[in-house]
Amino acid sequence: MIVFKDVFNDQEIFSDGIPYVLKDDLYYEIEGKMTSEVTDIPESAIGGNASAEVADETSEASSVSGINFVLANRLEKIDLTKKEFQSYIKVYMKKLLGYLEENSPDRVSVFKKGASAMVPKILNTFKDWDFYMGESKDSTCLLVLVNFREDGITPFGIVWKDGVNQEKYVRFQHLLGGIYEAITKLLSFLFAVVTNLEYVPGFKKFFLIFGIAIMDSIYMLRSSRAKMYSCSDIFLNVLNHMHKRFANPINKRVK
Repeated sequence: MIVFKDVFNDQEIFSDGIPYVLKDDLYYEIEGKMTSEVTDIPESAIGGNASAEVADETSEASSVSGINFVLANRLEKIDLTKKEFQSYIKVYMKKLLGYLEENSPDRVSVFKKGASAMVPKILNTFKDWDFYMGESKDSTCLLVLVNFREDGITPFGIVWKDGVNQEKYVRFQHLLGGIYEAITKLLSFLFAVVTNLEYVPGFKKFFLIFGIAIMDSIYMLRSSRAKMYSCSDIFLNVLNHMHKRFANPINKRVK
């Protein structure tokens, strides 16, 4: 699988799992569709105390509808006036040209010529476009421009070719993601079990939970989002686990 990431903040924008074509050697046109996704994620899957929140077990799964490549990459819609977009595109083009001059000088003239012709077309049909940014919420980086086909129901997105890098992922990496998820759930189960071992002295229970918290934090560090975590995030994750286990004790013994 090939993932396209913003050259400035490494934010995932889209992947080849969704149809796309390169237009005029200038931008990728992503063929989208409207879809729905279930958003119910149990807290236990991310290290939460599922046993202490039995009251929430009856909650029903919810779903969200939207454009497939928007949901898949957690892009967020932002509202821009025409004047705001003009200010943004001016700053972004200057930033991207600077990047190309340093990293791909052969692309400077191609991009400059193509963008000079494309931007006025976007401005002339401005009311038809929606704008999406990545999770980083960096308004100076790449925005995905979204419009609809003539049928009014088929969405498509535009992404500047020079605004993204391609990164290959192999199936082994997806397998690691599945293993990580399974380990996370196992650690969450161990938390619940150890917390309920009433016959274990308090200080031993403390160190058991502390050890599991460290293991969970290490796996979080090794996850696909490891680059988003700092040492302070890992430390806070450990403290969060310790707080949940001792500030909200479970009274029932595990049988």
